[in-house]
Amino acid sequence: MNPYSLLNEFSPAQAVQAITGIVQPKTQEEKNTFTLTESSIRADIDSEKLPATITEIPRIREERIGMRRIGIHDTRDHRPVIQHPYTERVIHIARSDLLTWCEQKGISPALLPVGPIGPKLLHTNERNTLLGIIRALAELHGIKASSDAYRKEAEVLIRDLAKKEITQPCNDKTLAKHLKACFESR
Repeated sequence: MNPYSLLNEFSPAQAVQAITGIVQPKTQEEKNTFTLTESSIRADIDSEKLPATITEIPRIREERIGMRRIGIHDTRDHRPVIQHPYTERVIHIARSDLLTWCEQKGISPALLPVGPIGPKLLHTNERNTLLGIIRALAELHGIKASSDAYRKEAEVLIRDLAKKEITQPCNDKTLAKHLKACFESR
């Protein structure tokens, strides 16, 4: 499964992987493509051509200076510790911004499906169950399987739904098609 199809926010490294389709570059060509794409993304983030959320977190790196004296019985490190403050930048790029950026650059992202993922198709058992429910509700309303006038029956059903202030799920033509399908699947 493609893990990038589920992400809504990307780090620059994840964005490069999703765009290039290269998760771990092995050849020199893959490394060059990866580096070039990453530098392009970072440059556009810095120039604000690619919108991103940047969080700066202050950090401290500790370093011991001088020569370490090791004695026979003394294994402790007595060297002074110097703290070097630095700022770590955490960058998050929204999926929609990344797709827009790719579109502007004329790039087709390898691991990012463009647009929403299509509706899930019903499994045969699910479809048959739903048709059975429609058939039962239709029979409860007085529609018989022997009737061939499904369009007329659908119009009556939609009118009854409107009287009870229930929003109609579809138009009468679509409802007639489903009524016919549910009675034929019997």
